[in-house]
Amino acid sequence: MKVINTTKNGQIFICSCHNKINFEFGNVFVKMTEEEFRKFKQYVKTINSSEFLQRNRGAQNRRKLLLHVGGTEIFFALNADEFSELKELLAIAEKPRQTMQFEVLNKAIILN
Repeated sequence: MKVINTTKNGQIFICSCHNKINFEFGNVFVKMTEEEFRKFKQYVKTINSSEFLQRNRGAQNRRKLLLHVGGTEIFFALNADEFSELKELLAIAEKPRQTMQFEVLNKAIILN
């Protein structure tokens, strides 16, 4: 397995055996296809955290940012700091050096 990016509470790594991207954040572990991962990254980029924090300020749960995970009824429940860290973890596509590495790994997965 090849680690793509890490933060204090998360990591992303690729399992070339199963053509899956393994995404770990906090105590949640999700296996995604490349397409699911791409969609999740795009979804996270579109979230206006300030708006959600304001809208959910009276909600019962302590973590006010609820992010839907794919086609399931599973959600990441995050506070503002955790959301910032999640965005940092997912920002691998914006880092040119890592982008090249990621693209090469994806090609290797497709060919295997």
